[in-house]
Amino acid sequence: MAEWDARAAVLDRLEVAVSRRPGRRVRFPSSEELPPVPASVPEIGPVAFSAQFDDGIERRFDLSHLPCPRLVRRLVRALAEIGGREREQRSGFTTETTRRQIERFVRFVAQVEADDAGRFDVDDLTPELLEAFELELIADHQDTNTNIPYATTSGILRLVRDEHPDDFDAELQARLGFTVVKATVERRPLDAYPTPVFEAIEAAALADIRGI
Repeated sequence: MAEWDARAAVLDRLEVAVSRRPGRRVRFPSSEELPPVPASVPEIGPVAFSAQFDDGIERRFDLSHLPCPRLVRRLVRALAEIGGREREQRSGFTTETTRRQIERFVRFVAQVEADDAGRFDVDDLTPELLEAFELELIADHQDTNTNIPYATTSGILRLVRDEHPDDFDAELQARLGFTVVKATVERRPLDAYPTPVFEAIEAAALADIRGI
């Protein structure tokens, strides 16, 4: 209050001094006419965090090098909530695996949305973009017998959605309700035994038959 009183006194003196000069009287705006104070920039969180895990080792996860910084901050904040001792991901290996999947997803988004990567956020995501990412993962894992890691990405996005549901429209929320929509990877069938083991068993069986 004292600061405002001092400011008002200075303005009054300045108005009087200026009004003594020839010409038009200067009028200063009242407090009601002053423009509103600009809103402060909201805190959107860091792009790196540290966490200690059950093995007692503290690890740092830094994604500051990635494109789409707005999207990255939201995903990193969700990862920081689940990674660490007495949390969902109590192993540093698991959290590092999730970090890698986040990085892959962000780089995919930056490639598809190259013109808007600098300002891309979660409310810019679409079901079509998620399906395109899922198809890319399926194509990459077509000739392997590993699981498609899409569930990791969708799980992180669901955490962000639970924290800020208004940032996700109904169609995108419905898409996040499904872990995998597209057909699963067609895996090559495996024999019951590797060839050398099968041949050894066959030879032993033949030897038993000859013995009989």
